[in-house]
Amino acid sequence: MQNTRPNTRLRFLPIFEAKPGMVLSAPIELSQNGYLTLSMPTGLEITEEVIQQLKRHQAEYIFISEPDLRTPEAIANDAAMSAKRTLEIFSQADLKEPVMAAFFDQVLQYRSA
Repeated sequence: MQNTRPNTRLRFLPIFEAKPGMVLSAPIELSQNGYLTLSMPTGLEITEEVIQQLKRHQAEYIFISEPDLRTPEAIANDAAMSAKRTLEIFSQADLKEPVMAAFFDQVLQYRSA
């Protein structure tokens, strides 16, 4: 049987949980009064210096990729639980409305990763 487990997992986490060695999965661009004050590219490995820069520039969250050590069964269970919770959150939404349906799809995709 072929291993279908992804190598990495994407996570959105608060800056206080950032650790050296993590890798950015999305660029960071912080601005103040309309001026770019800090820019970091996707793929940048986080160091203690990077964490301090982010804190100085008042970054609140980062998007990282990390090794996914879950079993295929755990991944499937997590996805099912996430889908159930997302359906509960959107239970009163009109998913026939195109914008709401697109938003629901994006949230479901993000939460199922």
